[in-house]
Amino acid sequence: MGTSAFSHLRYDLDNYILELQRISTLAASFLIKDSLIRSDYLLEIDNSIRDYQSRFDAEMNPQKRIEIIEELKAEVKLTEREYQMLRMKDRVIYVVTDVFEEHGVLKYAKIAGGVVGGGLETWGGFRLNRLGKSLNLRAMRGIGVMLAAHGLNNVYESVSPLIYEHQKPGLLRKIYREAAKISGFDDDAGDLAYSGVEFSLTVYAAIRTPVLTQNPGRLAIKYLGDQPGTGKLFRHVSNDFISKWASKNGAMKLYFTGSSFHKAKAEFIDEDYKFDY
Repeated sequence: MGTSAFSHLRYDLDNYILELQRISTLAASFLIKDSLIRSDYLLEIDNSIRDYQSRFDAEMNPQKRIEIIEELKAEVKLTEREYQMLRMKDRVIYVVTDVFEEHGVLKYAKIAGGVVGGGLETWGGFRLNRLGKSLNLRAMRGIGVMLAAHGLNNVYESVSPLIYEHQKPGLLRKIYREAAKISGFDDDAGDLAYSGVEFSLTVYAAIRTPVLTQNPGRLAIKYLGDQPGTGKLFRHVSNDFISKWASKNGAMKLYFTGSSFHKAKAEFIDEDYKFDY
């Protein structure tokens, strides 16, 4: 296969990948309220993209490569149709997403994905800290602060290409790197430690974050506008909290375990922890 023909197919593949990332990031940001489900969806999209890329790179037959691109194209179209249908159900969401698309705020999918992911980590850390304070759990508060710090650092690193000419490491990553150098290692070792801590924190948050539960057979009718956790009682009774892990069914637990292993492989075995700039 000629170099120019391969380059043309690679160009098509990369364009469809960017479009899938753009649509899925918009959909996750505005249509999926639960942070765990949102993270699972974005991780599934990321895994799907990795699969397309690895299959394309391993395939030598030009026709097979075209078929892979067509398969990706079909997924992009399906995702776009679903996104348009869902956002039209809510007038406010429709207007907001229109503004985002018109002004190209999410033009760069990798940047948008990093901002959304870092934002979710920051919010998750804030929630853990707040719940740890309510339940008088210092360890949970500390983990919340660390997770929020990693999230803010990731947001900064994601938007840094818009500020500078290239991506720049954030302050927290620099601290990890400096600690690695003091211990006799290089920047990659610092990045590995950074990703290891971040991965552990996100897994902890996904499994251990307390969520309120209510007895579905309760006699008291919830008043209109009442939200669990807003009353004084919920702030004082820790027994009404269960972990996110306990609140999920078997299928979701199995999926989360598999996706976590996949993410760990990509991060630490495939060396995605390295910060290139």
